[in-house]
Amino acid sequence: MAASVTNWRVSGEVSMSDHMHIEFDIGHFPEHELVFRNPRKTNWEFFRFIMEEGGNSHGGQITTAHELETEAEQLHSDIRIAFDSSCPQGKVKSKRDVPWWSKKLEQMRCQARKLFNRAKNTGDWNPYKLALTSYNKELRKSKRASWRNHCEEIKSLPEAVRLQKALNREHKNTIGTLKKPDGSYTQHPGETCRLLLDTHFPGCKAGYYLPELGVPARTSGREQSLATKLTTVEIVQWAVSTFSPYKSPGPGTRK
Repeated sequence: MAASVTNWRVSGEVSMSDHMHIEFDIGHFPEHELVFRNPRKTNWEFFRFIMEEGGNSHGGQITTAHELETEAEQLHSDIRIAFDSSCPQGKVKSKRDVPWWSKKLEQMRCQARKLFNRAKNTGDWNPYKLALTSYNKELRKSKRASWRNHCEEIKSLPEAVRLQKALNREHKNTIGTLKKPDGSYTQHPGETCRLLLDTHFPGCKAGYYLPELGVPARTSGREQSLATKLTTVEIVQWAVSTFSPYKSPGPGTRK
């Protein structure tokens, strides 16, 4: 790509700062359309129908390693065909445009540039300074209005959660409010932790004594000190923060 960059130059246009823009030309590159499939939009009912009706497996007994490899390749092919048929293909949209830019800002910037070029010849910088101040005020006003509209258009909880994570400086997946079986929501962190314990460890009680196991053996001071070092609040918080974005509470499926 470096060989395609030519005609380096310093722009004579006003940059609205104490630095001038550097311009250059880039040779033509063929555009490649990026496509992707979002698994969350898959029609799983249609996927199961294709797998049940269109499978090409012979269904017989496998007796050799070659037959096993053939069946595995055929199953992989059937899964890919069913997934491609049930999951729509989308295109990557360009996000170069900004919502806060407007025709009015374009006109004000052009006017400020004209006054800047005129001030270089006449020496009268007051009109340019006034135009630049008006442009910056309108720019800040437009950005604030755009951000306000974006926040007001958030209607669903997932969108609000994504916004909250984007504004969170530490970017940690902390424990929040959870929905209880009766439909209500937890009110404080203690209730949330109790719900997590009841969901993942039904019937658990505070403490470590279990009647069916008898009286537990006493631990030495060294063992207690080691347990205190291995299990800390920071380690538990770290473990919770490693959860994937779509991880939900409930019984696990791993054996």
